[in-house]
Amino acid sequence: MTKPKKKIHSHRIFWIGEIDEEHLAQTISQILEIKQAHPKAPIDLWVLTEGGSLSVAKAFIDFLRIHEINLITTGFGTVDSAGTMIFGAGKVRRATENCTLHFHELYVEGCEESLTARKSKLVSNELRRAQKDSIKLKMKLYQVSRKLIMKLIRSDKDWTAKQMLSMKMIHEII
Repeated sequence: MTKPKKKIHSHRIFWIGEIDEEHLAQTISQILEIKQAHPKAPIDLWVLTEGGSLSVAKAFIDFLRIHEINLITTGFGTVDSAGTMIFGAGKVRRATENCTLHFHELYVEGCEESLTARKSKLVSNELRRAQKDSIKLKMKLYQVSRKLIMKLIRSDKDWTAKQMLSMKMIHEII
């Protein structure tokens, strides 16, 4: 006879909207409040975003590492662009049945250029460096190969929860 799974009590918070400094400050504040009251409890961060600032996403990931946050992430609706970094930071990643994730090449805000539209050598060099760093971080977060990350980025399309589960990018569909 198998033992019933022990229910893990987590504290649910939400990141809904842009990946920006305002949402970062709000989320960090909520996490620190929970951690102070319940130091060992996992935090379940529900993510719904069309993306935003890569530097904010990286700052959040550093915060989680430094403070040793036991984070579960749950994607719902759409998780796009820099949001895939926030979502990927979960030690356990879940997605609702109708959730989609969207990976793409990096763009410079206010500029039409991507890595494939090389109009300015300087911008392209900055984009190449940022893209390389972004790829390495996604490989580390999702624990997958560079080949898979490149496939996701180059496709520039929405990936369903079912597809993400089959690629082992998420742990379960809820």
